[in-house]
Amino acid sequence: PHPTPKPPVHKAPAAPKHPAPARPAATVAKQPAKHPSALFHSRDKTPRQRRIEAEMKRYYIQVGSFKRPPTQKFLDKIKAQGYTPVIVNAGNMIKVRVGPYPSYTDAKAHLPEIKQRLGIAGFVVRSR
Repeated sequence: PHPTPKPPVHKAPAAPKHPAPARPAATVAKQPAKHPSALFHSRDKTPRQRRIEAEMKRYYIQVGSFKRPPTQKFLDKIKAQGYTPVIVNAGNMIKVRVGPYPSYTDAKAHLPEIKQRLGIAGFVVRSR
């Protein structure tokens, strides 16, 4: 009797003699962050990076939120008082804001003026 032949065994390719250079752990180039602040720890930020981050933090005063688009009359009322309405689609709501303001404090300081000129008690929001 003859022994049964074994099937051939395929070996995995041998590892290269020189390992590939390590890739950087960050994948920032492939998936850019929404804000520059997500790229750096606060201790690593340069003055330029801090300025860019500050510019991205714009504050607005929200003066309305609607399920349907705001009426032209409402938007004209805002424009007549010297403001530019900013329309933001947020899911199933449409928000109307005025601004931007460079800081929360600056936006908050304008709330009484908005209430007096538009008759609307708005509130401060930060854009993202």
